[in-house]
Amino acid sequence: MTLCPLRSYAILPAAGRSRRMGEPKLLLPWGEHRVIDQVLMSWTQSVVDEVVLVVRKKDTALRLACEKWPVTVVTPLLDPEDMKASVIAGLQWLQQHANPSECDGCFVCPADVPGISPELIDCLMACYRRREGEATDELCPPLVVPRFGDRPGHPSLFSWMTTREIPSLPERVGLNHLVEQLTKRYVEFPAEARLPDMDTPQEYQDLRDGGE
Repeated sequence: MTLCPLRSYAILPAAGRSRRMGEPKLLLPWGEHRVIDQVLMSWTQSVVDEVVLVVRKKDTALRLACEKWPVTVVTPLLDPEDMKASVIAGLQWLQQHANPSECDGCFVCPADVPGISPELIDCLMACYRRREGEATDELCPPLVVPRFGDRPGHPSLFSWMTTREIPSLPERVGLNHLVEQLTKRYVEFPAEARLPDMDTPQEYQDLRDGGE
């Protein structure tokens, strides 16, 4: 059987307003740099071919910080209302500029996950590429996700074919609904390796203390 060559992309929604944090969380200090630098260092050191961040037009400081890295920054004409809208904007850019094939892989992950590592990303992509049989759906799984103990977490790795379902989701239905419905391959990790959210000052401080 002939397999199409696989490329991989990542869409990082970064158009949130950090209301619970009280200040732009992606620009907060992290080690010797900032949260967004830590995040992009991991993604750009991974096997991912194209990293796309979606930011709001007025977030000039964030855009400039992202542009120091070999990534693409997408600023939609209308600020995304939610994570799904940001992902759709990223998908549209990739469709227009990357010419993805149906069996390419596309990660979706919030940009505020400084604990993510190139090793975790590469492990998910290795699982996506793994040959488990002759059937097409085995060669191109709809979704690969990490599972930490008994809990799934970030990031999600969709087949490009599956991402076509995202714009068709009803208005108030998020990506989690699609993730729950899809057939998945799980990659197992220890429970303590789960990547927590970073939405409040306390969560930020806890993560920063643990990462330094």
